Amino acid sequence: MTAKQTVLQQRLYNAAEEFYYAGVLTSLPFDAANVDAGAYRHTVWAAEAAACGQNKCNSLVAPPIINFGFSIELYIKLLRNLADGNLMHGHNLHELFLKLDEAAPQVGAAAIRNHYSSRGCREEFIEFIKNEASVFEEWRYAYEKEFLCSSPDILFVLADAFRKTVWELHPDLRSAFRPTQHL
Repeated sequence: MTAKQTVLQQRLYNAAEEFYYAGVLTSLPFDAANVDAGAYRHTVWAAEAAACGQNKCNSLVAPPIINFGFSIELYIKLLRNLADGNLMHGHNLHELFLKLDEAAPQVGAAAIRNHYSSRGCREEFIEFIKNEASVFEEWRYAYEKEFLCSSPDILFVLADAFRKTVWELHPDLRSAFRPTQHL
């Protein structure tokens, strides 16, 4: 942690990275029919049994969406805090991004530039984030909804844009997951 970096910023960064990686890991196919997975006493062993099963055809939807959505929220809050020391509240990704972009336009521009699918087009980026604005809140209680539409892939690309923006604008920032260098 550098002298300018606060404990809060470090916790925000570590949490954003945790949920980013949780999104990646919960996106992987697995073998839900692997009855041996339930026989283990440790979650790592059970997960390994399910991941190494023969079928690997089952996949999750809500967990990666929730994890990527929350990681995006935390990356936005981190970037804003790094820009001006302000700690934002709320879960709406669109509103959080607009507040970040207003307070630190260069940070917003970097996130847009780093978003693979919008190719630097602000309008397209805004449309992506607007469509996923309440994904964290809605998908946590998906069973209460008759219809929800989202994609782990779309959210991965959004999360990755904010992650790359942190790396680009704050190359000395280190998380517990990448303590020495960024790829």
